[in-house]
Amino acid sequence: MGTIEWHEIVGWLGMALLLTAYSLNSLEKMKASYVYQALNIFGALGVAISAFMKGAYPATALEVVWLLIAALAIVRLYFRKPEP
Repeated sequence: MGTIEWHEIVGWLGMALLLTAYSLNSLEKMKASYVYQALNIFGALGVAISAFMKGAYPATALEVVWLLIAALAIVRLYFRKPEP
């Protein structure tokens, strides 16, 4: 059995963050909040790094887009007008 590369660990952690965010949101335990989007950003970043290091460029592109969508959602949350 070989050694585990650092980017594999980062990828596994990213996957865990993405699945945590998705499951908590789907089970209505977490709303689409700053925390939810942060989980998506850091999760996507971790998986993107791992995919890139392994040469899986379609998966890398998917995760970069996922990260950008989450970042845009944070910007929208920040500028959202408070509800009356």
